[in-house]
Amino acid sequence: VERVAEYSRLEGEPPDGDFAPPPGWPFAGEIRIQNVSLRYRVFSPPVLRGLALSIAPRSKTALCGRTGCGKSSLFGALCRLYPVCAGQILIDGVDLASLPLVVVRRVVVVITQDVLLLEGTLLSNLVVRAEPGAAADDDAAAWAALERVGLSARVASLPGGLRAPVRAGDFSEGERQLFAIARALAAADQTRVLLCDEPTSNVDLAADARVHDALLRFDATVV
Repeated sequence: VERVAEYSRLEGEPPDGDFAPPPGWPFAGEIRIQNVSLRYRVFSPPVLRGLALSIAPRSKTALCGRTGCGKSSLFGALCRLYPVCAGQILIDGVDLASLPLVVVRRVVVVITQDVLLLEGTLLSNLVVRAEPGAAADDDAAAWAALERVGLSARVASLPGGLRAPVRAGDFSEGERQLFAIARALAAADQTRVLLCDEPTSNVDLAADARVHDALLRFDATVV
């Protein structure tokens, strides 16, 4: 009962914006962060203070710093997990705060250090569609993504291939990270910004090299 009461008191996410971005947006994935400040609670001190940063479209940018310096907080702001208390974050000239959340989170894709594969088939984990229904080219997109991250032979060896059921313990940490990148690659036509929060922290050196190779060749803005 205590836990249910705790969840019932959580604040909802901020209201959706109602701005409709131009057709084809985002075009290239340019990120402009203009004097952004962010605090987690109304009266708490800001964790980001007047941050200004420009990231060129389709560039590969690394944010480096010690624990607690604000790297994950910036990612949270880019995904609109937390509203900024000052400044603007723009992707290809459009302020993220003006957009509906579903639009922002379809455009900004995140790969974390702890990847979860959901119950279902490998195909349903690789191709996550914004609208219900499966497209005829889902299989082709999934196989092409798996080939680029070096997992096509592993999936082909499974009974059922892409239709193989996902079970706990079937895949190593490194393979799950590569599956997460393959998921982003399978949606490459709509992915323009890819955020990677230490995606190789739980993998061995061989998987680390494959993850970085896939990210550096990704045709999107990677942070």
